[in-house]
Amino acid sequence: MPVHNAAPYLDASVESILTQTFTDFELVALDDGSTDGSGGLLRDWAKRDERVRLVESPTRLGLAGSSDRVVREARARVCARMDADDFSCPTRLQAQWDVLQANPDVPLVGTLWEGIDATGRVVRPRDRWRLARRSIFAPFPHGSIMFRREDFEAVGGYRMPFAYWEDLDLYLRMATRGRILVVPTPLYRYRFHQASSIGGSISPEEVRAVHLMLRCVTLHRRGDDYMAALESHDRSGLDPMVLYFLAARRLWGGHSPGIRCHLSQVHPRRPRLIWLGLLVLATAGDCAPRAVRAALRALIRLRDAWASRLIPAEGPVEWRFE
Repeated sequence: MPVHNAAPYLDASVESILTQTFTDFELVALDDGSTDGSGGLLRDWAKRDERVRLVESPTRLGLAGSSDRVVREARARVCARMDADDFSCPTRLQAQWDVLQANPDVPLVGTLWEGIDATGRVVRPRDRWRLARRSIFAPFPHGSIMFRREDFEAVGGYRMPFAYWEDLDLYLRMATRGRILVVPTPLYRYRFHQASSIGGSISPEEVRAVHLMLRCVTLHRRGDDYMAALESHDRSGLDPMVLYFLAARRLWGGHSPGIRCHLSQVHPRRPRLIWLGLLVLATAGDCAPRAVRAALRALIRLRDAWASRLIPAEGPVEWRFE
């Protein structure tokens, strides 16, 4: 569990791991230069439960750096990720452990999720749609993964140049080691809140990261090594996916999308339908965000019900991303 300034939700997150039905583990928590008291909360947990081992970094390592460091500190042959502001359902670790034990060719298993707001209320329902179709975007959150340490080390772990999408970069390389499976039951709850949302302004780092991700995905689909894209990706215009990520996080966190001022920056070569969709989302979302969230929930439930006809009632499902 990498931790950076997660104090408001940290206790609930840690407790959700320590009360798992699977109990034979250590919780390695990395305090990544927190300034909000998160380090003190972790020290208290380490005193109360001997399974908690605290590692401290006086300077911030960042998203990819802290993710890699905390895995390197772990001593087990199987590692499970947990994000410091999210929540794991009690049977999550046992379900994923069972999948890895039954499938020795599988390097990594994730689980479906539900979205919750700052108070813990479910605001985004389960969505099996991406399990029923091919999608380059993972149907599980980064915090929900469990993986074999030997495979993680074989592919080189997290890579610093791919910060902001270090998770997808890891999955694509882990997939070269075997199948990636997903538990179709929502055993993880991803928390949308103001601190986890992109702010009203879009940082140059986030823009660059999403542009790089999309370029690398294109190269990966062609079977090319996307490391070469690090310095050659297109920087002209704002890709609609940046605005989509911004709008989605803010909407599910209980806010309006706040992206209208950025629409004029959208890449001019993008299809008009994408631009029109963003315009509708931005305008309707700013005027009636609650209604937009309700409409999106209805859409997600509808496509989840459709996907249920194609997804087995029990057992893990392979993530098909090619």
